[in-house]
Amino acid sequence: MKTKFNHFFAIFLTFCLAASIVGADEGQEKATVLHQAQIQFEKDGKSPTVIKFPEGSQPKVAAFFDEYKQYFSISDENRIQLFRSSQNEIGNHHRYNQQYKGVEILGAEYILHEKNGTVWYANGQLVHGLNMDVAPALGEHAALQAALNHLGAEAYKWQNDANETFLKKERGDARATFYPKGELKLTSGKAEMNAENIKLVYRFDIYAEKPLGRYFVDVDAKTGEVVNKISRIHDVDIAGSGSSLYNGTVSMTVDQVTTSNFRLQENGNTVRAADIRTFNMNNGTSYTAATDFTSTTANGPWDGAGVSAHWGAEATYDYFFIKHNRNSLDNAGFTLLSYVHANLIGMGYPNNVNAFWDGSRMTYGDGDGVNYFPLVCLDVVGHELTHGVTEFSSNLIYQNESGALNESFSDIFGNAVELFKENASLNNGFPVATWRVGEDMSASGQGIRHMQNPNQFSDPDTYQGTFWYTGTGDNGGVHTNRRRAEFLVLPVGGRRQRHQ
Repeated sequence: MKTKFNHFFAIFLTFCLAASIVGADEGQEKATVLHQAQIQFEKDGKSPTVIKFPEGSQPKVAAFFDEYKQYFSISDENRIQLFRSSQNEIGNHHRYNQQYKGVEILGAEYILHEKNGTVWYANGQLVHGLNMDVAPALGEHAALQAALNHLGAEAYKWQNDANETFLKKERGDARATFYPKGELKLTSGKAEMNAENIKLVYRFDIYAEKPLGRYFVDVDAKTGEVVNKISRIHDVDIAGSGSSLYNGTVSMTVDQVTTSNFRLQENGNTVRAADIRTFNMNNGTSYTAATDFTSTTANGPWDGAGVSAHWGAEATYDYFFIKHNRNSLDNAGFTLLSYVHANLIGMGYPNNVNAFWDGSRMTYGDGDGVNYFPLVCLDVVGHELTHGVTEFSSNLIYQNESGALNESFSDIFGNAVELFKENASLNNGFPVATWRVGEDMSASGQGIRHMQNPNQFSDPDTYQGTFWYTGTGDNGGVHTNRRRAEFLVLPVGGRRQRHQ
């Protein structure tokens, strides 16, 4: 009897072991591609920031996050959702955001880079280990009041009926309004993005009219504390002034209204797949009072600053479309709106030597007329529009180092647009580059920045090097701390040089 029992037990044990091995193999099979991948982690070693797959072990896009969640033990309370795909010569790129219990985590994004149907490279950062309640204790109205108290502006856009009428007309949407609506989000604010720092907030998009400013304001939905304020106006921020770009007679597309009435507008799907509209603010502060730049013939006479802004917007569109196969800022035909001759002092700036992207449109000041002239030179126009490309593609937060990268990319691509359009002057086959930013609009010809020698304008030439800014002003030094990697991608003195 004992012998029979032992024999039965041995058979049973063998069966159990075999079943457990099969089960383990099946579990291993599900995560096998991540076992073979090269993985880099962020500071605390919990969340992967880069995953690179060897050839032959690359997952399908549809399977990637199932394997990710299993491999890193991510609960089903987390949903990874696709929100944008794009394509270029490298392949397809799919951008996902993370939602926890149905609430988006701001900044928690992952990009899958696909080639021939499989993911060869993935990067970003998701939040691991979240365990929190996402029910607000504060009402939206109380949260908005806390945000407005924090900003303390004299006037807001929605308080002026003319602004509301203008926005409805500009958007072509009768329901459009400047009035901010709070959206529940999860964010770490200015702290490191990890589970310990995540808070539930109401996010408001608030546009102040006086002084001018547009901000994302995040209010803690439990306590009413303002967690973060992020400027949506991305500007050139020059200490001094600017100058108009004169490229001689330029070709551009204009809109014919009547036989003797033309304006600086281009309707999409004629030459380009996006509307390009340029308006004159007539040294005023109100977008609603802006007028068309007009002429009696298609060939002028036109306002020179208006031409520069309009032609520059067309040139920037052409650069991104021809060189990067990108249809406008959002790759979906975003309308390019330029407002020229703005009274920036009346808007709350210390002078008119500025230009900015505010998340919807470009606004250009006229400079001081002595050291700087209208800020519509080609590299500045390209710079401002690139802020839009960055916002729609990588969505870099306009604060601290990510904000400095945002500004740096705008400098890079502003010069790339300039080289692309002004490629008539060649030196042994290489475009002539000055490495300067805004040289055409400055009376001295020196510009406002020098990408080969940043120290000339008190900008750091290395990460945390001389002139590196560590304070809270300028959104954490987004203009001062432009990461000086630009010189690696632009030619100098007509020839591309190697740098260590």
